[in-house]
Amino acid sequence: MLELRDVSLRFPGQSNFLLQNINLTLKKGSIIGLTGPSGGGKTLLGLIVSGVIPSFIKAELQGTIKWVSTTSRREFRNNPYRTQSAIVFQDPSFQLFSQTVYDELLFTPRNLGWQESYIKEIFSDVVSGLNLENFLSCNPRELSMGEIQRIALGATLMQMPKVLILDEPTQYADRFNLIRVLQFVSGWAQKHNAAVLLIEHHIPLLKQFCDRVHFLDNGRLKDKVLSENLFPVSSSISLNGKEPLIQLNNVYYHYQCEKPVLRDINLTIFRGENIAILGPNGSGKSTLAKVICGLYKPRSGNIKTDGKPLSNSRSRYKKTGYVMQNPDQQIFAPTVNEECSFGPKNFGIEKTVYSTNISKFLSDFQMKNFEDRDPFSLSYGEKRRVNIIGVLAYNPEILILDEPTCALDFYNQKILLEQIKKLNADGKTFVIITHDLNFARAVCNRAVLLNRGEIIKDNAMGEVGENDVISCYIK
Repeated sequence: MLELRDVSLRFPGQSNFLLQNINLTLKKGSIIGLTGPSGGGKTLLGLIVSGVIPSFIKAELQGTIKWVSTTSRREFRNNPYRTQSAIVFQDPSFQLFSQTVYDELLFTPRNLGWQESYIKEIFSDVVSGLNLENFLSCNPRELSMGEIQRIALGATLMQMPKVLILDEPTQYADRFNLIRVLQFVSGWAQKHNAAVLLIEHHIPLLKQFCDRVHFLDNGRLKDKVLSENLFPVSSSISLNGKEPLIQLNNVYYHYQCEKPVLRDINLTIFRGENIAILGPNGSGKSTLAKVICGLYKPRSGNIKTDGKPLSNSRSRYKKTGYVMQNPDQQIFAPTVNEECSFGPKNFGIEKTVYSTNISKFLSDFQMKNFEDRDPFSLSYGEKRRVNIIGVLAYNPEILILDEPTCALDFYNQKILLEQIKKLNADGKTFVIITHDLNFARAVCNRAVLLNRGEIIKDNAMGEVGENDVISCYIK
């Protein structure tokens, strides 16, 4: 269906090729996996396959990209609405703009003038397959990132592409929706004779759903045996004698609508512990993070730090570091060094102190050569590391990390895990929101399970398993 032969890419003004001699074939009905280190060129290859490069992003391309006709005239007559290729970006919010999910899904086919009977048919399939029935009247911007990701996928499938590119489609998805989505995409590809390029770091998923998997490193496709990397399980710690650092008492929170997103939250975070916040998409995890760090004020209830009522002083904010779910929302400076310096500089920390901290963490996170780079030019995983370094630079007491492994390959996840353990040994406290139970077990000693805005379980990490998380979907 689509063949890339000896394709190389570089941008204007660059001497080096970022992709070199890529050979790739996408056949109808197949799912092809693409994995490899952060910054290796996976997203760039996805943008080439989708046609975004060079149609919208100008670049020098060498080699050949050829569409191979595999569609009979009869098949084409029965399905004249097919577009060539479409992509779901790594940041799904980037491609949504309608006021409701319903309008978002219908925007492309209606603007292309497709027959209403055909639109209704594919709309029904997409909504049912991606479990979007209860979101059609919602504003996408008021939903969780995992829900937004499903909506972006649904809107893309409504285009009926011949080739579908999914760039990290599972990074915000909970376990239940992750499997359901990939099962639906697999069936959709078979039903409509489409090809799928699945860019993903999770090796077990690639092995389960892909016909074959390619490994891309430093711009080249390489032969590599894929192993299902697992982290060692963290040991539990006793909280006896530990000081309460943050206490939430009967906390409620809701957005503009009156329906509570958080309900009667009672939670004590002890100094020096690592807590995992688990739960389905839309359960209130990210909202809880924003309440804890002070971005959102509870509608009722109270929060105490070190036994005192929460204040809005600068010293209070300096104690709390927050890494957002979406890396792009936390980046705005022209260079990586300036980005990492912003927090400590505005908190009045001496330059010699924070410069030393930044230099150390850039080295620890394998980003020493990125100091002068524009952070917006980095890969999603590299942006994530910049986010984390920027928060660590001002030395907060508690760090709240919302999906910290998002877009990180296993190597960089391992670096992050080692850094968290090291900082925790030095007395830092971590609250980690994640769908990655494997990572949570490796670094956390306590798990709080959230569902529909309520805490339904608060136990040692070893006492919370995948079945506990899955049970949230049947309640």
